[in-house]
Amino acid sequence: MNSMYPRSVPRSILFAGIAAWASFACPAIADAASAHPIANPCKLLTQAEISVALGMKFGAGELTHPGLPRCRFLTASQDEVFIDVVDPGMFDAYAHGATPMAGIGDKALWAHDRFSSDVYIVKGGNMVTLGLPRSVSRMTPALANLAKLVASRM
Repeated sequence: MNSMYPRSVPRSILFAGIAAWASFACPAIADAASAHPIANPCKLLTQAEISVALGMKFGAGELTHPGLPRCRFLTASQDEVFIDVVDPGMFDAYAHGATPMAGIGDKALWAHDRFSSDVYIVKGGNMVTLGLPRSVSRMTPALANLAKLVASRM
């Protein structure tokens, strides 16, 4: 495989490192953020909305990583849905191998591999990653509606 990154590096870890580097090395990207940044991603979805869309019972969202806001929703068996607020300048880095999703925010992508299933949404100068359990291997109408709901609240 002719790749700069080993295949064993999960996309979420790889891009988190790139995002951290970009925010340090390119402060202008951070300044380009919306005048209304998302301080609490837990306000973008409810546990009931996630539970219905995925057919699993999730607990209430928990705000973690205050410096880099993340909201986690967990099932009793530790399946996780998370919403991360990320640098919108990173959207193009996520596009490789991802599928564009029309009609969601300003732009959106669906990506699934053996490590993760994610929806990347940009709207109004903000970007979030909606991280789904690895077992979610395809985009369904219920998941697309969940992503539209997130975008409507950004």
